[in-house]
Amino acid sequence: MIRDRLIPALMKGRRNGGPPTQYDIWLRDVAALPVRLLGLGIPKPTETAGRDYKTSAVASEAITEAILREEDIDADEHVKRGQKARAAHKETVKKAVEKEWERLGSQSGQAASEDQCEEVRQSKEKRQSGWLTATPLKEYGMNLSPDEFRDAMTI
Repeated sequence: MIRDRLIPALMKGRRNGGPPTQYDIWLRDVAALPVRLLGLGIPKPTETAGRDYKTSAVASEAITEAILREEDIDADEHVKRGQKARAAHKETVKKAVEKEWERLGSQSGQAASEDQCEEVRQSKEKRQSGWLTATPLKEYGMNLSPDEFRDAMTI
């Protein structure tokens, strides 16, 4: 659904309802990257669910064990395990994102034109995606119409 409808709608991509092209798949993969790497931060839940579940299980292990043993919950132990699990998860995600960035960079010439690849490279070097993390506040004149948003997305 995200790859087939949301991303093409945001990027004014394919709308014929046909099977996704190599470019559509590449674009979806790029959209999953964090903003600092020119992505949109739109997660791919089918790929992250397993890793997220494992982190959740490890983080809640102290509570689970206490409940199963019918003991009082040690909040300090829970917090300690949770922090450790989140730190490990963050590091794992960081490494996975770096590997994905490398993979997408090597495939970009096959999925996108040379001009598009060069624009992506220059945009990353100039850190031009920072505006995506800003909260658009109407009071500061930062509200975008749907067309303006799509235009900004395609730049």
